[in-house]
Amino acid sequence: MSDYNEEAYENALIELFQNMGWEHVYGPNVERDLYSPLYNSVLEKSICRINQRASSHGISEALQKLRNFENAELVKKMFFLWNICKTVLKFHILKMAKQNQI
Repeated sequence: MSDYNEEAYENALIELFQNMGWEHVYGPNVERDLYSPLYNSVLEKSICRINQRASSHGISEALQKLRNFENAELVKKMFFLWNICKTVLKFHILKMAKQNQI
């Protein structure tokens, strides 16, 4: 039987994201807004950092779309955000593979 279990998988993903510069925060320690799946305290700074050449209007529009896309239910929002995360993760894994880092 393999020693690779859910905890090992979780720890491997945490390490992967930390190596890509992400900060790991233990779930119960995260201040939560039960009406939004977003970590709003970091969202705006991150959008501005990622899109440094965007206008303030463009940043505001992106934030509005992320926060309120067509008044979708929370589950739909989480599914939408998960698809974005999978795309970003796939990009980073491919980039690391090309650089022979994995």
